[in-house]
Amino acid sequence: MNKKKLQMIEFPSISHTIKKYDNFQNEVIITVPRRVQKKIKRKTAIKVRGVNIAVVSLTMFYIFLLVSTMMIKMWMTYNVSNLGIEKTNIENKLNELKKEVETLENTYISNFDLKKVEEKSKQLGFIPNDDIKYVKINN
Repeated sequence: MNKKKLQMIEFPSISHTIKKYDNFQNEVIITVPRRVQKKIKRKTAIKVRGVNIAVVSLTMFYIFLLVSTMMIKMWMTYNVSNLGIEKTNIENKLNELKKEVETLENTYISNFDLKKVEEKSKQLGFIPNDDIKYVKINN
C-alpha cells in the first residue's frame, strides 16, 4: 500500500480584520431618547422640498383616468372584433342553410311525378280537359 502524505498549507494571519468585525457578534440595543420619539410620532407624512401635494394628486388622478380610458378602449375594440367574427360565422351558416333548402326544393320537384298526380285526380273525380278553348276579348 502506498502511503500518501498530507501537505500542510499555512495561511497568513490577518489579525486586524478579526478585531474590526468582532464588535458585531455582541448584541447592541439602540434606544431613542423620549424627546425624539415624540417628534418621530408626529411626522407621519414625508415632505419633499419643491413638491406640491395637490399637483401630485391631480397628476395621479389624470394618470388613472388615462389608463382607465385606454383599458375601456381596448375592451371595446376586442368586443367589436368578436362581433365581426360572430357575424361572419352566422352568415356562413345562413349560406349553408340556403344551399340546403335549394337542394331540398330540387329533390322535391324531381320526385314530383305527373302520372301519379293524374291518376290520383281521376280517383278523386276530376275530369281531364282535352278540349281547351281560348276566348279572345277585345275592348
